[in-house]
Amino acid sequence: MGYFDKATEVSINPGQELNGLFPKAGNPTDDVSNFLSLTSQSSDASGLIPSEVEVVEKGISLAKTWLEEFVTQDWLAGTRQALGDDWSNSAGYDALIDTLTGIKVPQLELISLAEIGANAAFGDNNTIYVDKSWAVSKATPTDIAAAVIEELGHYLDKQLNPIDTKGDEGAQFLAAVQGKTLSKQEKAAIEGEDDSATLMIENREITVERMTGAPFQTVPGLEGAFRAEGGTQELTFILSGRSANFRNEIGVFKLEDETGQVDGIAPGTAGYVEAVLNSASQTTLFSPEERGGGWEKVTLNDGEIFGLYLVQDGSRSSALNGNSNVYFSLVSANDDGFDHAREAPFDDGILRLNWEDLTGGGDQDFNDAVVYVATEGQ
Repeated sequence: MGYFDKATEVSINPGQELNGLFPKAGNPTDDVSNFLSLTSQSSDASGLIPSEVEVVEKGISLAKTWLEEFVTQDWLAGTRQALGDDWSNSAGYDALIDTLTGIKVPQLELISLAEIGANAAFGDNNTIYVDKSWAVSKATPTDIAAAVIEELGHYLDKQLNPIDTKGDEGAQFLAAVQGKTLSKQEKAAIEGEDDSATLMIENREITVERMTGAPFQTVPGLEGAFRAEGGTQELTFILSGRSANFRNEIGVFKLEDETGQVDGIAPGTAGYVEAVLNSASQTTLFSPEERGGGWEKVTLNDGEIFGLYLVQDGSRSSALNGNSNVYFSLVSANDDGFDHAREAPFDDGILRLNWEDLTGGGDQDFNDAVVYVATEGQ
C-alpha cells in the first residue's frame, strides 16, 4: 500500500479541538488574546466591547465547524481541487492533516487593513490578518468564518506548494470547504484574480494575499440596486449561460438616487421602462442571440447606483415599441411584483444574478440567464 492509499484512509475525529486558531468555548469576553493577537496598530483587547468580541468569536467558531464538517467529507479531493496535487507526497499529506486537525495552524491577528482595502489577508509571515473595523462593525459571523477559511487556504498553499497557485486559491479552498462545485466561468474568474498586496506592520513590509470587500453594496430600501464603492470601478459583466426558450436582451443602467429614479421617474410608475431604455446611462450587455460566455465592461464612479434589466423574448427596440415585457433587478420596478433577479454572492468582489424570465415567476427555476458582475482583477 502506497502513502496515497494510506492518506485517504486517515481517520480524523471531527470533534478534535483545532488548537491555536480556534478558541475554546466560554464567555466571549474571556481570554480574547487566546485567539486574537493584537498588534500595535490595534487597540488592546480591552478596547473590544463584549458584543464585538462575541461576533468575532462566533465567526471563528463557525469556521471551526465548517472545517470539522469538511474533514468528514472528501477533504482530500476538495483540497486538490483548490490547491492542485503537486504536493502529493508524505510531507504534503502530513502538512495538510496537521492543518485540518489544528496541530499546526497560523496565528490570527485583528488589525487595520484599510491601507490595502481588504477585509482579511494572509501574510508571508504565516499570519492571518482580519480587519478590525470590518469584523466588529460590518461583518456577520458567516462573513468572518468565510474570511478565516479563505485565508487558511492561502496558508495551506504556502505549506504545500513551492510556487503560489494561480489566482485566488483561498477562494477555491473556501468553495471546497463549503461544498460548492465551481462552474467553468466561476473557476476562470477566481483563477484570473490578482489578490496580492503589500502591508506595513511595525515598519516591516509584509507581502499578503488579500480578501477585498465587495466593490458594490446593496442599497437599503431599494432591493436589486447596487452602489459602486471604493473609487471608480470598472465592472465586468459576464453571461455565464442561459437555459430558456425566450431570447432575452440584458442590460445595465444607472439610477439617479436611492429612490431608484431615472429621468425623474420612480420605479413602478408610468414611463419608467421608457425612461430606463432611453437613458444615456443605459448599456446593452447581451443581445438576445448571445447564449453564454460573453462579457462587457462598464465604468462606474464611486457612489453611483446601478440596476439591470431583462427584455423578455426581445430587444430594447421591441420593448420600446410595446412588443416585449421588461423586468428589472429592482423588484419595485416590476409590474408583476416578482423578484426576477435573485442575488447569489459568490466570492469576494463577485456578484451572481440568477434570472427568471417568465411573467409572475413562471417555473421559478432562476436559470434563464446567469450573470456575474466582477471588478477588474477579480
